[in-house]
Amino acid sequence: MIFNSLRIKLFVFIAIILILTAAAITYITNSDVETAFFKSTENSTQNILQIVETNVDDDYNKIFLEKLKSIVYFRRQIKNISDISISIIKYTSRFSDDHAKQEVLGWAKSYNSINNEITLMICDENGIVISHSNPSFIGTSIKNIKDIKGKSFIKLLYDDVSSNDPDYVIFKNDERKKLGYFVSIKNWGWIVGTVTDLSNIENEIKRNKDKIIETFKRSISKITIAETGCVYLLNGKKEPIFTPACIFDKNKHIQRYIRYFKPLDFYIVADIPYEEIKLPAKTLITRQTYIITAIFFISLILSYSFVTKAYKPLKILASYVKTLSSINSKSLKEKEVKTPIDDIPIKFKDEVGLLAKSFLTMKDELKKNICELVETTAIKERVLSELNIARTIQLGMLPKDFPDHPQFDLYAILEPAKEVGGDLYDFFFIDDIHLCFTLGDVSDKGMPAALFMAITKALIKTVANQNLSPPEIMFKINNILCEDNPNSMFVTLIIGILNINTGELFYANGGHTPPIILSKNNGVFYKKDISGLIVGVIQNTPYIKITLSLEKDDAILLYTDGVSEAMDIDNVLFSYEKLISDVESLKNEDCKKIILELKTKIKEHAGNALQSDDIAMLMIRYKKQSITT
Repeated sequence: MIFNSLRIKLFVFIAIILILTAAAITYITNSDVETAFFKSTENSTQNILQIVETNVDDDYNKIFLEKLKSIVYFRRQIKNISDISISIIKYTSRFSDDHAKQEVLGWAKSYNSINNEITLMICDENGIVISHSNPSFIGTSIKNIKDIKGKSFIKLLYDDVSSNDPDYVIFKNDERKKLGYFVSIKNWGWIVGTVTDLSNIENEIKRNKDKIIETFKRSISKITIAETGCVYLLNGKKEPIFTPACIFDKNKHIQRYIRYFKPLDFYIVADIPYEEIKLPAKTLITRQTYIITAIFFISLILSYSFVTKAYKPLKILASYVKTLSSINSKSLKEKEVKTPIDDIPIKFKDEVGLLAKSFLTMKDELKKNICELVETTAIKERVLSELNIARTIQLGMLPKDFPDHPQFDLYAILEPAKEVGGDLYDFFFIDDIHLCFTLGDVSDKGMPAALFMAITKALIKTVANQNLSPPEIMFKINNILCEDNPNSMFVTLIIGILNINTGELFYANGGHTPPIILSKNNGVFYKKDISGLIVGVIQNTPYIKITLSLEKDDAILLYTDGVSEAMDIDNVLFSYEKLISDVESLKNEDCKKIILELKTKIKEHAGNALQSDDIAMLMIRYKKQSITT
């Protein structure tokens, strides 16, 4: 396979790094440059629109000032005429009312005949016009006339001028906007007003607005953004005021910027094709891509040359390593010859030279190790053979034939963690009706534990036949083991005696794990009573007798801590909780099935983990069937 070559792997790795680097630079640059150009175009367009808006605003302010000046002028004029009228009315008031009214109406008529800009209008208390520059208005009512806010004109006049507080009013008459100044003459019931037509001002403003639009039409039509982008105006309904210089296809992506100019109610719009905004960025990115591609291929060529040169001595080393497997006890006796890698440490002073030097050292060490291995293998084979014999002897010491007895069911297993172990179990009859059983766990593993286990087992069988109780048996065994125990080894131990006729069970627990009782009446539970200390540590240690009375089908299960503390690959324990839960689920089965099922569950829990400790279990179920003795 091509990828089995280190040279190709290195070259491909460098190529991937270069490709990723080039792609990252291209992508980031593409994004940043495009964003920068887009932002720049956007800022330029906004600046152009701001300049256009500023110019429009300046021109509009000029129009607004002219309008303001005109209105101020006419306000002053109509107030002056109104003041003159009031003065005349006050002057004629020394005459009779009728005579005075005729004098004022005559003066008003003569004034209106010579002044076209300002009309003097007089209304009676009913809002009927009694004097006006236009004879057609005389006799008409002003009740139906409304001001520019839509309020009743006559109501507005009475609300404002009846309080002797004259004010200006803007209203429409004949669709023409007019400005009036009205004063109430209470003793006559008259309303005297001076009115001027604002239509001329409005028309002049409209003409000036049209001039602004026309001026900007000419100026902004010359503005070009990017290549084909342009600026144009829309009215308040967003309809073009004039046909823009740029008309784009509807399917074309257009970037649009809009400014609304409220005083003139039109929009200043800039349209730029999105592709034109991106075009400078694309040009720059394309040029940069060509440069990066060229650098990439040059780098690949240089990388391949470097990798090939660096790979050559490694290839020699790889070929040489294959020859090391041919070194054996026979080749050690042959004459030493020069190898292909002898000169590499001289030619290369880098890591390759160090590697070659290490291989030469490894070859010398390998030869030395082979010599030692030949010798060690012979010793190990002898030891393994002896351990296998010891395992056979140890397991042979344990009873394998389990009695098919009418009064009890019994089964036991032992699984050493190594070739030999320190767990033990045993059972035997002391007499016709007393069954002695035991299970223990020596503190160590391997050969020392196996020897200590053998001694303990032999002592139990010897002492138990002396017609002693379990605590007395354990007391004597403890003293014997303490006498000559230079390695301070000990054993946790349970020794019990069952009367197979009555079901009476006496046992002693010397620091061992609590047995599990399977009781028909009380369920499945741990019997946690402890008789005394572990066995083999302190002489003359007293042990207490523990008594149980087994009913029909009651059972006792003894086990070592290799059961409850069996670990999986994550060092999770099998646990006492799971052990008693599994026993509970199997409580109605016979002893053999219970023990073998527990063994299976322990192995399933451990999985691929190595057995961490010896495993031993012994179970007795009492059947309570009387027999003739």
